[in-house]
Amino acid sequence: MWNILLVDADPKVHARAKLMLPPDFSFSSCYTGIEALETLNQKKPDLIFCEISLPDMNGLDILRSGAFQAMQPAFIAISRSGNTHLIVDAVKAGADDYLVKPCKARDVLATIRKYLNLNGALYPWKTPRAAVHAARLLAGESPAMKNLRRQIRAYADTGSTILITGESGTGKDLVARELHTLSPRSSGPFYAVNCGALPETLFESEMFGSEKGAYTDAVARSGFFEDANGGTLFLDEVGELSAPLQVKLLRALEDRQVVHLGSHRPIAVDIRIIAATNRDIYADVASNRFRGDLFYRLNVLRIRTPSLRDRKEDIPLFCYTFLREFHTRQMAFSRGNRKPGTPPKFFCADALKKLTTHSWPGNIRELKNVVQRAFFLCEDSRIGPEYIELEESVNRKSS
Repeated sequence: MWNILLVDADPKVHARAKLMLPPDFSFSSCYTGIEALETLNQKKPDLIFCEISLPDMNGLDILRSGAFQAMQPAFIAISRSGNTHLIVDAVKAGADDYLVKPCKARDVLATIRKYLNLNGALYPWKTPRAAVHAARLLAGESPAMKNLRRQIRAYADTGSTILITGESGTGKDLVARELHTLSPRSSGPFYAVNCGALPETLFESEMFGSEKGAYTDAVARSGFFEDANGGTLFLDEVGELSAPLQVKLLRALEDRQVVHLGSHRPIAVDIRIIAATNRDIYADVASNRFRGDLFYRLNVLRIRTPSLRDRKEDIPLFCYTFLREFHTRQMAFSRGNRKPGTPPKFFCADALKKLTTHSWPGNIRELKNVVQRAFFLCEDSRIGPEYIELEESVNRKSS
């Protein structure tokens, strides 16, 4: 298996690169020069793509380092257009080749083929559309994320009903949207319904529609089932439905027909159902809190979204994604009060270690909050561990 190392401060570059490569390539990500030097001491990459302008050092320092000189893999310098002097310096320093941002897929793949001496052409293993939509969620390289990507690719085209389980904050809604995006129904509508927030008195009218006069102030209107016709209906937090509502949902799923409240005329719908819950649905079925017949109607194909503690290798990707998001937002809010050249912030090695050793009971939502606090508390571009404020377990009883 070929091992490729990408050193770049922009998480979007890592996301696109990982989705571009065939799955039999080993891919390592570093966001700072210090991370790259540590990684070189631990792994032996066959090929390095390195951004010259890193937040903590010049990329050429990696090229000149003892760790690099000890193994001397192919080194591809990356720089933005207009910074030709950096590319010249890189070539003079011994870089094997260079790429100019934004890098085109065909150029990246041609470079890999050239310097790894591969026979035949390399092609992206996902379509460009899939790579664009999956970039943020599916770029992780942990075994759990590789398995999640594998399931999504396998299930997207089937049209079968899917049940997504997993803890709160693990991205079940994003998985549902990705399944829709990669499916033959992608040109159709995608409707997401939070079942836990839907009042019982409004369930039928909201889900199945109503006729004028069906109840006080009722108007003729369609429901979510009709609105999603030709597309996907995502039933989030389906485990929160009461027993009477479970019966009504089961009937609609079995018949693939709905009847407006106040009417007796059935209306056929062509939709794909994706449901999600953060509850222990198996325990709920065993205790009769959730109907077994509805469970088996929903649990045709099953996906479990991994918790963040099961994919700690992916934490740096999320951290830098959030840092870039906050930096962009801050620059927009500043409206010229900050210098245009204000560098983006980055985590030092100790800060990343602190982030990757936390258990993250709140998953990605909790991580984003911690990164946001660190971003605004730290006035320097280098974020140290003292700015990482981790929450104690919310389940711990007060003394």
